[in-house]
Amino acid sequence: MNPQTSTLSAAISATGSPVDIQEQVRRRAFELYEQHGKEDGHDLDDWLQAESELAPQYYAGLEILAYVENPKSPQ
Repeated sequence: MNPQTSTLSAAISATGSPVDIQEQVRRRAFELYEQHGKEDGHDLDDWLQAESELAPQYYAGLEILAYVENPKSPQ
């Protein structure tokens, strides 16, 4: 397998589709809700925490994908 193809596959699986990412955030936010003892009133905080936990993985995948699509040539 070509190294770029391998990297591209990793990037795509890391980023997923927007729907997949939203589903991951939803699931993580629900986990946080359960950790709070299913106490109402923390939904926004839980959602934002879930996004902040998952965002670095998502953006790292986008950076890899951008590099694979347009690699910088050595100078």
